[in-house]
Amino acid sequence: MDPDSNWQGRISRRILDVLGKKAKTTALDAVGIAKEIGNPKTMNVVLLGALVKAMGITDIDWEEAIRKTVKERFIDINILAFNKGMEMVK
Repeated sequence: MDPDSNWQGRISRRILDVLGKKAKTTALDAVGIAKEIGNPKTMNVVLLGALVKAMGITDIDWEEAIRKTVKERFIDINILAFNKGMEMVK
């Protein structure tokens, strides 16, 4: 959905404009990315990946952290979500 196509989108665009003047910002569709990879519940992990990349916290083995904290059947999709989030930040 085009963020400028409705009033919520216009408000979101204004918020991003204001924040962009104060700090480096990146807007991403975490829900869309999570749905694209097959599980909308991984939205938070997409955001985690983006945050880790944006903050430069790459000295931690995030894949291992995911492996240790996520149920086995969800490990692969969460690692994929994390990496997709990281890819979204330049």
